[in-house]
Amino acid sequence: RLGIQHAINYDQINEGLYRSDRRRIRSFADGYGAYSHPTLHARQFDLDKAQTYFAKAGYSNRGVDGILVNDVGRRLSFEFTVANRGDEVTLATILKEEAHRAGLELMIDMLDPIAFFTKTFEKNHQITLTSWDTGYSSVPAFEWELRGEDAGKSKNYNTTNIQDDQLDLLLSEWDQLSDPVRGRQVSHDIQERIHEFGAWVPGLAADYSRIGYWRWIQWPDYFQIPRYFFFMDSGVFWIDEETRAATLVARKEGRSFPASTVVYDRWKKGRTTPDE
Repeated sequence: RLGIQHAINYDQINEGLYRSDRRRIRSFADGYGAYSHPTLHARQFDLDKAQTYFAKAGYSNRGVDGILVNDVGRRLSFEFTVANRGDEVTLATILKEEAHRAGLELMIDMLDPIAFFTKTFEKNHQITLTSWDTGYSSVPAFEWELRGEDAGKSKNYNTTNIQDDQLDLLLSEWDQLSDPVRGRQVSHDIQERIHEFGAWVPGLAADYSRIGYWRWIQWPDYFQIPRYFFFMDSGVFWIDEETRAATLVARKEGRSFPASTVVYDRWKKGRTTPDE
C-alpha cells in the first residue's frame, strides 16, 4: 500500500490536466480548521520510495514490459475501476502511465456511473477512483468509511475494508465527544491512523467557487463563506438598483465598464474578524 502511495502522481494530474488549478488533499479530514491534522501531508510521487516499498513486498524484478514481478512471477498488477464521466477516464489514464514508471500496472476498468457505483458499493473492486461529498459539516464525518464492523461486507461505504482495533476505539470515542478540545485531538489521532494504514490515496480538491456576476450584485466588505459551493446560496448578496439602472443605460448607449476580479479568501487564511 505504501508503494502505491508513492506511485500515484497527482502532481502530474494537477499540472497537466488542471493547469495547477487544484490543491492536493493533505489528509482524510482536510479543510476542517483545527479538526484537520496540522502536519500530515499526502505522500509524494517518488519512484525510488515506491520501488523500495514494492521490493519489501517481494516485487523487485522488472518484467519485459517494465512491470515488477515477484519470485514466483506474479505481476504487480491491479484492476483500477473508474466511472466513465467527466475527465475521470483521462485522469485515470495519466495515473496509469505514471504508475508504470514505478513498475506498477493499473488496468483501467471503465464502467458507466451506475455500474461503477454498484461495483464499488458491493466491494468487487481492487482499486477504485472515487470520492464522497463532504456536505457543509463543520467537523469531519468519520462514520461512513472507517467502521471495522463493515469490513469484508458488501453494500456499505468502507470501500477500503479497513479494520483496525485502534481506529475503532478512536471512532467510538469520537461518537461520544462533546468537548471540542478533546475532539480535535481525537480527530488528529484518527487521521494519523488512516495515514499509517495507507489504503486511501489523497486526491485533488477544488476548494473554491468561481462566478461571474453583473456589477449591480453587491457583497459585504467582509465576506467569508467557506462551506458554500455556489455564492448565491450564501444569502448575503443584494442588488444595488441604482447601479443596475446605470449599467443598463450604459449597455444601451454602447458604453462598458472595466472588468473587476475580487478574491474572497479570508477563511483560508484563518481570519475571523473584519479587521484581520
